[in-house]
Amino acid sequence: MIQRGNLGFYKHGNLPHLDTADAIQFVTFVLADAAPRFQMKRNSLGIGMRSREESILNDRILDQGKGTCILGSPSIANIVLRSILLNDGYSHETLAWVIMPNHVHLLLTQKKDNRLGSIVKLIKAGSTHNIRRLRQTSEAIWQRGYFDRMIRSPEHLLKTVTYIHRNPVKAGLVCCPRDWQFSSCHTFDPIATAARLKLPEDWYDAE
Repeated sequence: MIQRGNLGFYKHGNLPHLDTADAIQFVTFVLADAAPRFQMKRNSLGIGMRSREESILNDRILDQGKGTCILGSPSIANIVLRSILLNDGYSHETLAWVIMPNHVHLLLTQKKDNRLGSIVKLIKAGSTHNIRRLRQTSEAIWQRGYFDRMIRSPEHLLKTVTYIHRNPVKAGLVCCPRDWQFSSCHTFDPIATAARLKLPEDWYDAE
């Protein structure tokens, strides 16, 4: 169930979040075993999560492919993708995404009065149920919480879309973004995105 009414700046546990109408949000959520214990503890306490240095550290840890990396299985990645797209057009619009072996990056437009936390919760809850059923397990699937950063400019948007699509290359999984199956790089339309977000048509400088 999507909770109504945006919360503005708030904390869930110790992690800071910004929940605001019509925002473009870059969201990351990770598997329960995707990071070593010390980093998971830092994340749960919200230590440095808004700093560029800590964000880079988290990305490097995730890209090392720690844990079971069950999202590398096409059947499980498809479950997560279906969960992402389930409420697409209702609570949010999905702009770009990539499903990595142990984490997910998602860029979305948050529709008015739809809370970001509820959007992410539905994605995680739906995929958890179906992954557990497929694997015949009751173990935890996702690490608690999520990380979000609001997009503040066309330049920031471009960097974020590029980062999402190039993440498999950065992690050493493939040589070209299009070689990674579970990514929006195969269907991303910069002209349609420009029209949707009221950006200049030449905003996107594809690499």
